[in-house]
Amino acid sequence: MHLRALISPLSVVYGVILCVFRYLDFISVRTFDLHGDQDRVTAHHSPIYSENNQIGLIEILLFPFLSCQDYVMQHLMERGAPAGKLLLGCPTHVRSFTLSTTATGLGAPVSRPASPGPYTQQIGVWSYYETCSFLKGTSVEWINDQKVPYAVKSNQWVGFDNQRSYDAKLLCGHWIWMTSLDSSVSRANIH
Repeated sequence: MHLRALISPLSVVYGVILCVFRYLDFISVRTFDLHGDQDRVTAHHSPIYSENNQIGLIEILLFPFLSCQDYVMQHLMERGAPAGKLLLGCPTHVRSFTLSTTATGLGAPVSRPASPGPYTQQIGVWSYYETCSFLKGTSVEWINDQKVPYAVKSNQWVGFDNQRSYDAKLLCGHWIWMTSLDSSVSRANIH
């Protein structure tokens, strides 16, 4: 039997789990939903690295280490988490936005989260299979500094993970969040 803990980056800020690192076999770190519509600009919610000119409101005001997966994991290790016990959280959902201007790149202004997905009916949070449908007829862009993709259709912007970004993330231990947002029926290939 293994002793595990699921933590968010903020739990370390508040000292919630620092004292128990040594007792755990694995530490599953929730390294997604790091950005959202509160940033008021397009941003990938689970970038590996941060881009110099793409800093959200939460990083500026409160916790600069919450901007990307690399910072979160480094922050934990600096506070005593053993690297060999850390498991990087990988999402199967995406964050999506409604653009407020004609700008479509990273950091473009947004007016609100994107329209609800056709199946989950969640505003601004789509499942993998809803993303597969959205990507038909679009071109996928790559954010090289962050090692993650995004796509735009009309005024809808979506940051997601694909095989290339997962390959970059899976250089260390990992775990998957909410496999229910994946689909065994949909075999879409997100490039």
